[in-house]
Amino acid sequence: MFRLAYIVTHPIQYQAPLLHYLSHAGGIDLRVFFLSDFSLHQHYEQAFHQTFKWDVALTEGYKWEILPRIFLGPSTKLRRWWPVARLRQRLGAGYFDAVWVHGWAHLGLCQVIQDAASLALPVLLRGESTPESNRRSAVRRCIRDPFYLRWLFRRTAGFLCIGARNREFYRQYGVPENRLFTMPYAVDNAFFQSRCAEARPQRETLRQSLGLQAGRPVILFTAKLTTVKAPEQLLAAFAQLNERLAGDAKPHLLFVGDGPERGRLEEEAQPYGDAVRFLGFRNQSELPALYDLCDVFVLTSRFEPWGLVVNEVMNAGRPVIVSDRVGAASDLVGNGDNGFVYPSGDVAALASRLLQILESSRLRARMGERSLKRISAWSFEADRRGLLEALAKVCQKPVGQLDRFYCSLFAATGKWGGTLARLVGPDVMLNRRVDGLSAERACENPWPLLAHRCRARLLPGTANDWVRANSWFDRWVARRIGKSACSVFVGVETCAAESFAVARDRGMVRVLDCPGIEAGFLDRLATDAGAEFGLTTINEADPPAMRQRKHRELQLADAVFVCSEVQGRSFPAQSVPAARIHVVPLWVDTNFWHPVDEPVTPRTGPLRVLFAGKINLRKGVPYLMRAAMACDAAVALTLVGPVDEELKPFLRRFEAHIKLLPPCSKTGLRKHYHEHDLAVLPSLGDSFGFVAMEAMACGLPVIVTENCGVPVPDPSWRVPIMDSDAIGRRLELYAQDRSLCREHGLVAARFARQFTPKRYREKVKGLFRRLLELSPA
Repeated sequence: MFRLAYIVTHPIQYQAPLLHYLSHAGGIDLRVFFLSDFSLHQHYEQAFHQTFKWDVALTEGYKWEILPRIFLGPSTKLRRWWPVARLRQRLGAGYFDAVWVHGWAHLGLCQVIQDAASLALPVLLRGESTPESNRRSAVRRCIRDPFYLRWLFRRTAGFLCIGARNREFYRQYGVPENRLFTMPYAVDNAFFQSRCAEARPQRETLRQSLGLQAGRPVILFTAKLTTVKAPEQLLAAFAQLNERLAGDAKPHLLFVGDGPERGRLEEEAQPYGDAVRFLGFRNQSELPALYDLCDVFVLTSRFEPWGLVVNEVMNAGRPVIVSDRVGAASDLVGNGDNGFVYPSGDVAALASRLLQILESSRLRARMGERSLKRISAWSFEADRRGLLEALAKVCQKPVGQLDRFYCSLFAATGKWGGTLARLVGPDVMLNRRVDGLSAERACENPWPLLAHRCRARLLPGTANDWVRANSWFDRWVARRIGKSACSVFVGVETCAAESFAVARDRGMVRVLDCPGIEAGFLDRLATDAGAEFGLTTINEADPPAMRQRKHRELQLADAVFVCSEVQGRSFPAQSVPAARIHVVPLWVDTNFWHPVDEPVTPRTGPLRVLFAGKINLRKGVPYLMRAAMACDAAVALTLVGPVDEELKPFLRRFEAHIKLLPPCSKTGLRKHYHEHDLAVLPSLGDSFGFVAMEAMACGLPVIVTENCGVPVPDPSWRVPIMDSDAIGRRLELYAQDRSLCREHGLVAARFARQFTPKRYREKVKGLFRRLLELSPA
């Protein structure tokens, strides 16, 4: 989540829906500061020659405030040179990651850029200028732009380009490409498309109310009636059309807008009577019906940095004709596709293009469809993506970069984990090492873990009760993230309830990393399996306090990362909606887990079968033992891992037929993989089954149940849960054809090599980006 201050002169009708969208679409915590509030009230607009108030909401749906000015007074012309009070104080409060400024024609905006730069806040600048802007004034070309703009641009971290011509303007001033970001000049497409659709049934009623004859095409011009908008060019082109067309083919021409040229235009239009209508200024809510009414829209400006009215009318699905001095032409108008671009001032060319469109209803329909398709991609969502890209660049907060890693122990020099590794041996601490992670980013708290180990020794039966230790660690982390500026917080299941609450208040996206199958799902299967083997004492996977803790974490999480589809399906839909579950398969370090070179000749003797992990009912160990005992072929079964109390009586009945080994280091486990022919993971439910992936990386074929999330090269390597016969058939297959062990082992090793750390990181980073885009502000 980027915390962004946006400074603009006043509430602008075109920008209000964009600011609303950015505030709710996610990834940006936006606060808007206006230098003036005059547009919120009834005010006189000189270009329109009248007093009015906008009839659309200008400040709804986003956080905003008016910045006080040092001097007060009635003149809007002088107001642009008044500095802003308390601006540095607001920006320097430590809340914002960046500042976005619209334009540079007001002293207050220049003050914003200077103050932000002095506070080391990156500035994003969005303006409307094009290369044509410099041709309009010698003062700008010779004095202002070479000195003022270059001074301003040196203090700007990134430039938000509204289109191709605007981008070219920045290039002319030497702005490098890596500081240019696309944030297209867009309007509220949804608003205009829906309003145009609503107006469609009333089209003929509107036509009649304006006194337009049925069946005659309508040409629309919507702009201020000033010399720079060149409305007289359209009137002159209309005069040529009037001579070439007859009857119902003669068009109506509507001028919407007001300005100093209106009187002269009305006088020149008198010979055409009601064929030319001047409708005056029309407010925002009235325009969609006029867009729907017209057959073609024309904008004849001699100079137009963009022309947002072009965006608006394209949402009605209409062809557009614009002069080559209109900034939007390069991006929105494809010559012959959805309209035409003609040379400014060339009335004959304009008349020819109008005639081409008006004579063919099929061409008008095709161009209108292309307009609607083209403008739908020029959207607020494209604005948000461009703004997020710019923020990620200038704030140096790339998605997926780890800021802090909170853990119990971290095996590195200068850390508690490194000290312990020297005492007990590096192999024991392999699980506490993260290759490629700087030790400075790791924050250790070994005391909850130490307290738990001591308590387990002093109070038998408490070894699996992790609630106290995890809550202690969680509270410690929560205190440290309270001042974090990170956008995402990832918490591990059972250690994140308090941290998630703080992260929520900080506006972070909260991701729950869930390593295990849902406990209730596993308990139900374990109860059925216990009854089958006469094991009446089946402990619950989680005590009630831990269940409550997990439930709270699930409620607070924006997303839940699981290892497999199997794990995702284990959660009840009412507690975790499917849309919040994201599958991220784990990776294996093939530099450590790898095969050994062996003779091509198959091994002889009994089939050596390995199980590694907790030796308990939930891992399905009784089903594997029963399958091995029932095999006609010779099978040597090795179990490596800690034994649960509930299973010890059962194991004693088979101790003569199995080899039982204690837990071992990673190096020891790799040696076991190399010494066996086959690995089996018969779990009732396993979120992933990492030992199966390790075994495959070491060149062993595996047998896993359908409730193990680990991917396998072939579906035949899976068996149903709680099915000793199915396991036994696979054991017989390998025992009878020992060459299959080597053949499938090579397949397994190749398959495991796909699951690389890079693949995992890219998947996670992609999910982070998606979550930031979807997160509410």
